[in-house]
Amino acid sequence: MNIGLSSRAVGLTVMLVAVGACSSGPPSVSDLKVGKDKEVAQAASTFDAHDTLYAVATIANPPANGKVVGHLSVVEVAGQQAGPIPGLEMTLDLAGGMNTASFNFAAPTAGWPNGKYRVDVVLLDASGAEKGQKGAEFATTGNAPAAAEDAPAAATTTQS
Repeated sequence: MNIGLSSRAVGLTVMLVAVGACSSGPPSVSDLKVGKDKEVAQAASTFDAHDTLYAVATIANPPANGKVVGHLSVVEVAGQQAGPIPGLEMTLDLAGGMNTASFNFAAPTAGWPNGKYRVDVVLLDASGAEKGQKGAEFATTGNAPAAAEDAPAAATTTQS
């Protein structure tokens, strides 16, 4: 009798652990990492003028037919207005339980002007309502201040 009770207790414990491991709760951007390689194996907060910026967002409980928007903004760069950088916003459709969104922003030909930037990732549900957001600031070095017309001009995305 004790063996049966013990087996049931173990089975119940395993089931509770399995249920606890499953996602629950509202959709959100649970993590955002920025780095110098596609997988963002190591987070970075400082980039060289010609580095490509990679950002990987982890989506908890992705909404059906949702979207993830990634965009790059100027925080403080000499000669440039703070705010979103035109042309550096990408939208990904969440498909089939996709729980990561990867973005990369290539440096402009002249390099990133020295300064502070921010990458933001916004999670939207099927109706377009915001369900979560995360951002990360980073700095660039190694380039002379550039004129406004040398602002970054390209972004690409990949889906996981």
